[in-house]
Amino acid sequence: HEIAQSLGYGVCVLIGHKDYYPRFGYEIASKYGITLPFEAPDDCVMVKFLSDEGKSVTGVAVFPPEFY
Repeated sequence: HEIAQSLGYGVCVLIGHKDYYPRFGYEIASKYGITLPFEAPDDCVMVKFLSDEGKSVTGVAVFPPEFY
């Protein structure tokens, strides 16, 4: 997260276990209007805001081609 912040990223989106990632500050992404371009269980799509500006991000997350 520190490296992502230093590079100017305001948000981190991941697909992970719903009981593991909240301990690191992750929340359900759909709660903030963030979705994926492919199917994944809603409670496993998580987001962590790295800046105040990041909290305004909504829409479809972009992933590398390997995820499609």
